[in-house]
Amino acid sequence: MSESTSSLPSTLEEPVWKTILTELQQIGVKLFFVLVPINRKVNILAKWDLWGPLVLCMTFAMFLSFNAPSGQGDIMFATGFFIVWIGAVVVTVNAIILGSNISIFQSVCLLGYCIAPLVLAEAINTLLGLVGLDIIFIKLVVTFISFVWSTFAALSFFFKTVEMKKVALVLYPVILFFLAIAWLILVC
Repeated sequence: MSESTSSLPSTLEEPVWKTILTELQQIGVKLFFVLVPINRKVNILAKWDLWGPLVLCMTFAMFLSFNAPSGQGDIMFATGFFIVWIGAVVVTVNAIILGSNISIFQSVCLLGYCIAPLVLAEAINTLLGLVGLDIIFIKLVVTFISFVWSTFAALSFFFKTVEMKKVALVLYPVILFFLAIAWLILVC
């Protein structure tokens, strides 16, 4: 083995806890860029991952199943999981067909992290329901704010990946994706 190849960092030789902490730190950085969309000069998608989106999707599906009517928790969990992952793939394929210069894994990673405000809205709505404040107006306001937040975070990334004349064709499905998730939060 050449010396340049052996000097590359390897997670196979480090302790498991160090690898887990490194991954959690990277997830935290990506969540920060989604939750605080101020500095877009750093390309956080250069090193994509699917751990953060998986955790967010599982959390979202768990809250949906928790709020489901009796006996329908499994169906709501599967519905939430299906909508997030299949929706992200459909939006990605649409963007790639329209000439976006983003890879499928980068896009799924981005969309997965951008559901964080919607997951937060589902958690807030669940907690409000537990304390007896299940008022539709509060649920609507919280969900709308998180929808706008998620959409803004995703659109600011997608806007840079496609030609100007095709922007609307790429951004419209992104908006529909987050609208479907927000609607699922409202009806559950």
